[in-house]
Amino acid sequence: MRCGKWSKRFEYCNGRHWLSMCPCPYHLQEKLAGSRVNPGRSCNDIFIKRDGRVKSGPYWIAPISSAYPFLVFCDMETAGGGWTLVAKVKGNDPLMNRQNTAQWRDGRLIGHTHNLNDENALGLAYSVVSFRDVMIRSLTNPQKHLAWRHPVTFRNIPSIVKSCTRVANGVKISGSIYQLDYKGNPV
Repeated sequence: MRCGKWSKRFEYCNGRHWLSMCPCPYHLQEKLAGSRVNPGRSCNDIFIKRDGRVKSGPYWIAPISSAYPFLVFCDMETAGGGWTLVAKVKGNDPLMNRQNTAQWRDGRLIGHTHNLNDENALGLAYSVVSFRDVMIRSLTNPQKHLAWRHPVTFRNIPSIVKSCTRVANGVKISGSIYQLDYKGNPV
């Protein structure tokens, strides 16, 4: 196996010829919105720039308020697509729940938000991505979700959390609170 000198693709030898292992040339992949050299402003930005022809997975974003691009999981299929993963809550774990407001106010980064592994996580997107739409979703079953839209765009999540202001003016986009996996209070 080698990386082709001119094609910049992984290649393998079939005994006679070097054949590409990648259906899309590396230099074209790198130009797509959501790549490291061409990050989107958000997952929704990537979704729009690719005309909705994109699968869920890790993508590079560089929000205006971020000093550098970073990798984040984008849900490109649930409730219209374009969702940026900002946090993951592992069941009734006492670290990340609705009662441990210190973690949410502090905003200290933990875990990884570029994948759907079952772990607590609070990613950089939590502090730097502006938003109007919100979705709570199961990591394992995208059908279990609740998505809603606010009438205004917020600078980031900590701007609401730190103000201790309850925002209850959203309009449901998709899903149901009764479908969610979250069981409520920690044990």
